[in-house]
Amino acid sequence: MAQPDKLIEVDNFSGGYDTKRNIIKNVSFSVHRGETLAIIGPNGAGKSTIAKALMGQLPHTNGNICILGQDVSKLTPQQRAQRIAYVGSHMGSQSTMSVWQYVLTGRTPYRSLWTLDYSPIDKDIANEALRKIGIEKLKNMLMNMLSDGNRQLAVLARAVCQQTPIVILDEPTTNLDIRNQAKYVEAMRNLGNETATIMIVHDINMATQLSDTTMIIVDGEITHYGQTPTTLTTEKL
Repeated sequence: MAQPDKLIEVDNFSGGYDTKRNIIKNVSFSVHRGETLAIIGPNGAGKSTIAKALMGQLPHTNGNICILGQDVSKLTPQQRAQRIAYVGSHMGSQSTMSVWQYVLTGRTPYRSLWTLDYSPIDKDIANEALRKIGIEKLKNMLMNMLSDGNRQLAVLARAVCQQTPIVILDEPTTNLDIRNQAKYVEAMRNLGNETATIMIVHDINMATQLSDTTMIIVDGEITHYGQTPTTLTTEKL
C-alpha cells in the first residue's frame, strides 16, 4: 500500500508530561512527504515537547497525532521506530561502539527478536548511510572519541540507516562551531525528497537555508506558521 502524502498530521493537540498540566496547547500542523518544517521559539516554549509527543511518548488531554494516517498512541514502539527517526543533540556521546556499529543499530527496528546478527542487506544499508553523510573514513573510530561535529554526523547517519519516512532533528547543531554547522547543513541536504523532516532549531539561518515551512511557538502555542520566507520576518520574530 502506498504511503499517504501527508505523513504527519497534528490536530488541536494539547498535552505535556502528565495530564495535569498542558505544555502544548491546541497545536495543529501537518508535514508532507519531501517537506522540511522548522520549529523555532525561545527556551522552554515547548519545542522538544512537541518532538516527544510526535513519537508517542507523552500523554495528551485533547486532540490527536496521526503518523502515516495512524494514531501514534496506537502504534507499538517498534512500529514508531519504523516510521520516525530521532536525532538529539547529545546522542551517542557516551557510546563505546564504533561509528560503524552505532550506525548499524539504525536497523534494529527491523530485526526479529530471534536474530543474533544484522543481515547482509542491513550492513549494506549502513554502508550507504555512511557514504551518504560523508563519514566513511570514521567508521572504525569510537563514538565517544569523536568531535562533537563528527559525532552529530554519525547520529544523522544512523537516522538515515533507519530508513524512516519521518526524521525529527532536535537542536542537532547545538554546540557545533561554524565549520561543523556547515558540514551538517550539507549532510542534511542529502536526506532525500521522500522524507518528511522536522527541525527544532534556534539558528534562524539554518531554518532559512533548509526549511520549506516554519512554525514559531511561544509558551506552548503557535504564534506564526507558514512558508518560511513569509514567516521568518523581522516583524514576526
